[in-house]
Amino acid sequence: MWFLYSFLCAFSVATSDALSKRAMMEAPEWVVGWVRLAFALPFLLLGLWFIDIPPLDPTFWWVIACVLPLELGSYILYLKAIRASPLSVTLPLLALTPVFLTGTAYLILGERVTLPGLGGILLVASGSYMINLHERRSGWLGPLRALVNDRGARAMLGVALIYSLTSVLGKVGLQHSSPAFFAIVYYVLLSLAFTPIAIWNTRPGKRSLAAQPIRFVLIGFFYFCMVLFHYLALDLVEVAYMISIKRTSMVFGVLYGWLFFKEAEIRQRLLASLLMVAGAVLIVFA
Repeated sequence: MWFLYSFLCAFSVATSDALSKRAMMEAPEWVVGWVRLAFALPFLLLGLWFIDIPPLDPTFWWVIACVLPLELGSYILYLKAIRASPLSVTLPLLALTPVFLTGTAYLILGERVTLPGLGGILLVASGSYMINLHERRSGWLGPLRALVNDRGARAMLGVALIYSLTSVLGKVGLQHSSPAFFAIVYYVLLSLAFTPIAIWNTRPGKRSLAAQPIRFVLIGFFYFCMVLFHYLALDLVEVAYMISIKRTSMVFGVLYGWLFFKEAEIRQRLLASLLMVAGAVLIVFA
């Protein structure tokens, strides 16, 4: 079941991303971002009735206080990345999180990169280079320049870097509570924190939530499913196994970019995402 839950988690987050990008064609990213969290909120709060609330110590609240501002920043960057650039460019860059994580894990936990981990880093680097391989005609640095010059890609690189920090801190939070309780509290607080930001940045004429009711409900539902299946899988198997399957969300994202947004250079980007998934798996298991 852990494999099924992890696979459904990957499918859910990619589907929520694709629906969010489509919704952003008609609504500001602040509205869509709020919908993504707020429409998942009832499902999350309902989950409190079915779990035990663990004893909480000061460390748990310290982690929440540290992680929440970081998560808020990464969420805003995530929304901007999805809106600004093709899914087939931005979503595969999340594979850089375990690459950055090797650095943060060394600085915070003293963990060193193993040989398989180094191989994984090389695969992820190769995949990120291949995302814009068609830019090679302007020189061998062309694909890298294309990434650096892409606003959405730059935003997603920031997301990957922040995730490398929140992953380490979030693990501490789980150890001082429980997976289900931490997930619910974490996302409820994130939703509450994002609400005033969304209101402040949204133009008065574009605040209506009635414009895309079905799409908005689906965005929230699949975001909730991502959270649910993530922690159901974690309850059954080690984090490394779960994350390795969740990384297939990048492949789903590239396919959604092709199916629904007619994004270009899809073959090379699909191959790039597969390389990056393989690299992420190597790093996770190293």
